[in-house]
Parts: sequence; structure tokens; C-alpha cells
Amino acid sequence: MNRYGRGRPVVSMRRPYYARADCRAGLMLWARSPGEAEAEFEAYAAQVEDHFPEIVLELRDLREEDPLF
Repeated sequence: MNRYGRGRPVVSMRRPYYARADCRAGLMLWARSPGEAEAEFEAYAAQVEDHFPEIVLELRDLREEDPLF
């Protein structure tokens, strides 16, 4: 019996599955303005996406931080 109820058994074959995962990354970018920081992030994202085509980086938040030193 197969999964439809009649006939020969269906051979268990490999089927494609799509997995989507989110990842959070925090970067400290040194820049003179928010626009320059965004441009640096875009350059970084392009390098990552060139090396790992399955990873897509999207800028979610950009704010000025106080340096720790």
C-alpha cells in the first residue's frame, strides 16, 4: 500500500526542501557620517555575498555608538 491507499508501494525518494534561516550580525564600522557607514556596510555585504552566494545581508539598523576606549 502506498501513501495514496492503492497500488504498489511508493519508493522513498529524495525530495527537495527549502530552508530559510535568519542570522544576526553586529559590526562596528568607523565612518564620518551615517551615509559613509552605510556605504561601508554595502561594500562588506558585497564581499560576503561574493564569497557565499547563498547568504544575503540586509541592513536592519544603523546607529552611532560610543567607543569603549
